[in-house]
Amino acid sequence: MIENLLRIAPASALGAPSSTPALVNWSDVQSRLGCGLPDDYKSLIETYVPGSFGGFIHIFRPSFPYPAIDLEEQIESSAAALKELQLGGERIPYRLDEPSELMAVGRTDNGDVIYFVRQPLDDPNSWTIAVNEARGDEWDTFEGDITDFVASAISGARRFAVFPSSFPIDGPLFEPYEM
Repeated sequence: MIENLLRIAPASALGAPSSTPALVNWSDVQSRLGCGLPDDYKSLIETYVPGSFGGFIHIFRPSFPYPAIDLEEQIESSAAALKELQLGGERIPYRLDEPSELMAVGRTDNGDVIYFVRQPLDDPNSWTIAVNEARGDEWDTFEGDITDFVASAISGARRFAVFPSSFPIDGPLFEPYEM
């Protein structure tokens, strides 16, 4: 729930008062994706301006001008990368055929990819989180939504095996991108 994340990384940390999150036409985004998106993800995008959580976690945003953070671009490129890894013999603990159980939703500074686990496909508010290590085949899971995942990670309430042992570090829990 967004309230948990806001307690840890308050809205006052968003930066200049003129920095406001972009309005998103969710119907258009979901139509292009061919599926719904979790309500907590929508709340995160509508509450926070583009930026990094804990100086490490970046959540992809719909219709973002930079491909490295654009949701649709990253869903496509991450799906292609997973299929290549699978063809190369890497164990992927999720179904990748259409419709894939995984949908990229974020990335870390180390290149770890954060995914929605789309089970069941038709109930986005039930989706959980999986993280794939950037330079290996280790996976970590989180039985909660994206905002609780981010809150748990940046507060240190939950340690993730795929993240460095030094994370989280002291510093801003949310920092807007300089654009």
